[in-house]
Amino acid sequence: MLTQESLRKDKAVCRLKDLSEDERVRLLIESREKWEWDIQAILEKGLEKGLEEGFEKGLLSFAHTALKKNLPIEHIMAMTGFPKEKILSLQH
Repeated sequence: MLTQESLRKDKAVCRLKDLSEDERVRLLIESREKWEWDIQAILEKGLEKGLEEGFEKGLLSFAHTALKKNLPIEHIMAMTGFPKEKILSLQH
C-alpha cells in the first residue's frame, strides 16, 4: 500500500533523475554537495580541536589542584602526561 509520503519520495526521486540529466544542474548539485562536505569537515575539525583544548584545560586544572594538595610532581606528570616544567609553571 502506497502512502502519501512514499508517493512524494517517488516523485522527488523522479525529479532528481530528470535534473541530473541536465549537465548544468548536475554540476550545480555536485558543487553544492562538495561545499556541504567541506563545511562538515571544517565543523568536525573545529569540534575535535575544541575537545582537545577542553581536555587539556581540564588536565591543567587538575594539575594545578594537585600541586595545591602537595601531590608529588612525578605523580602529576604520570597522570597528566605533562612535562615537569609545565607543571611547575602552574605554581605561580
